[in-house]
Amino acid sequence: MSLRVGFNMGPKKYFIFPLVAIPLSLLLILGLNTYFGRDIQPTAFALLSVEGGPETGEYRFTIALVNQNGTNGPADGYIKLKVANQKGEEVYSGNFRVKSEEFREVRVDGGARLVGFSWTVPAANLSTADGGGKGTAEIVFLSLYGSSVTGTLEMELP
Repeated sequence: MSLRVGFNMGPKKYFIFPLVAIPLSLLLILGLNTYFGRDIQPTAFALLSVEGGPETGEYRFTIALVNQNGTNGPADGYIKLKVANQKGEEVYSGNFRVKSEEFREVRVDGGARLVGFSWTVPAANLSTADGGGKGTAEIVFLSLYGSSVTGTLEMELP
């Protein structure tokens, strides 16, 4: 009996498994990266607005984010809202976490569509304004990647 040196790979039908499994695994990994990679690293607001006021009983804030290339998209992060009256006194402060899945299509004046996020704050949650009913809202978006975007806008206070 002669001794053969080498490796027996078994029946050839089992050899096809790695040829199929490896490319499928790579496609799955790349597909997941493409799906999860839709978040942007924001550098600016494409849209920052507030609608409503004391007459409607609530304020609707809307933001849309863009990255350094000007690409609009969603991002996981935290939103901090601080509202101050004309004297600079804080009349409201709040923060919360937002997930990229919560971003939706928002329409801008002129009919443009962006991916943005909206939330409401009841007017009753704001302290009464002192100084003519005008104030400023400062919105900070801190992404989970560590980038921060800040914007301010004027608004009517109760």
